[in-house]
Amino acid sequence: MNSKEPQAALEKYKDQLARLIAGMNLAFGEGVTNNTLAPEDIVVFPLGVAARDLFEEIHFLVYYGFGHAALRTSRTLYECVVFALYINKHPDTWGLYLDTMHASWANILRNVTDAARLMPQMHNDFLQKFPKYGQGKTIPLDWNDEKTTYNMASNVGISDDFHSLAFGYTSAFVHPGGVFVLQRFTQSAEGRLIIGAKPNDNAWSTALRISHDLMINAIRLRTKYSSSTALRQSLTICEQDFSQIWGYAPQLS
Repeated sequence: MNSKEPQAALEKYKDQLARLIAGMNLAFGEGVTNNTLAPEDIVVFPLGVAARDLFEEIHFLVYYGFGHAALRTSRTLYECVVFALYINKHPDTWGLYLDTMHASWANILRNVTDAARLMPQMHNDFLQKFPKYGQGKTIPLDWNDEKTTYNMASNVGISDDFHSLAFGYTSAFVHPGGVFVLQRFTQSAEGRLIIGAKPNDNAWSTALRISHDLMINAIRLRTKYSSSTALRQSLTICEQDFSQIWGYAPQLS
C-alpha cells in the first residue's frame, strides 16, 4: 500500500487540519456536555461525538493509505451528521431514534438459537413489543416518516450531488459488490487480474474531502446548542481553511 501521496497531502495541510481538530475538540472533546435545555441534544450531541471519533479514524486510515476503508467510515460519518441535522430540525423524533435500539437487538436475537433459554427476559419483551419477532421476520428500524437516509438528507437541505458522493459512492465500498472487488485490482495486457491499488486511485482524497465537509457541518450544528464564543471563532477559521484546501465552501448548510 503506497501511502506517500496522502501523507504528503496531510503534511501540506497540517496546520489547517490541526485547527479543525482543535475545533472538533471544542465542540465534542473531553469535558463538553450536552445541552439539557434542549431534550433532543441527548441524541444530537452523542452523534457529534461519534462524528469526531470517525473523522479521527478516517485521518488515520488516510495517513496509511487505506483509502477504501476511509470511504467506508465516511459513509457512517455521513449518516451520523444527517441524523443529527434531522433530529435538530425535528426534535420530537429523538425518542423514536433511541427506540431503534430495541428493534436492533430484536433483529440480532431472532436468529440466536435457543434465545428463549439464553436471554429469557429480552426474548419475552420482544415477543410483546414486536409481533414480527415471534414470526422470525426482520423488524424495521424506521424512526421517522422519511424512512430513508436520502429522504432525511433532502429534508435538511443536503444536495443530491453530495448525497450521491457521500452515501451512494461510499456504499460501493461497504458491500462486496462488483465495485468493491474490482477496485482492488489492475488488469494486465493478457487480461489477468493483478493485485494492487490502481495507480490513479484517489479514494483517500475523496474520503478526506467528504469527511472534512461533514465535520465542518457537525461543528456548525454544535453552535446551535453551545454559547461558546471560542467555538464560533474556531468554526469561522475552519470554514476558511476548508475553502483554501478544496477550492469551494462546505456544501452542507
